[in-house]
Amino acid sequence: MSQNNNTVSHIGRIESIDGENIHVLITSVSACAHCTSKTACSMSEKTEKKITIQTLNASEYTVGEEVYVILQQSMGIQAIWWAYLLPFLILIITLLIGNTLLDEEGPVALISFVSLAIYYLVLYYFRKILAKKFTFTIAKIEK
Repeated sequence: MSQNNNTVSHIGRIESIDGENIHVLITSVSACAHCTSKTACSMSEKTEKKITIQTLNASEYTVGEEVYVILQQSMGIQAIWWAYLLPFLILIITLLIGNTLLDEEGPVALISFVSLAIYYLVLYYFRKILAKKFTFTIAKIEK
């Protein structure tokens, strides 16, 4: 991962190209992945993410090519807001309101979790609108 000019970029490998869509596989590894003791420790983490990038110059790329996948840093901050901070605030606010209105903790916890479930369902429902907002770009790796 590298950062410059308010962007965050990852190296990925092109899985497939269909029309103007390029499907890139990014492998994220934790710091433990490079440790020599990772086989004994079993704490290393490696995840793969598939990202679709829409571009007009898809014909310039080939399957198997390594490329940079770039996201504006401000978009990353917005993603953190929608995925982590806002749900946390919803959970805390419903817990506080529930504790002032109800005497039992069980129903308050249930209401808080239900409110989170509703939030994530609404977020899932609007995923196509959010996907248009969070756009990735692609760039060739200079060799």
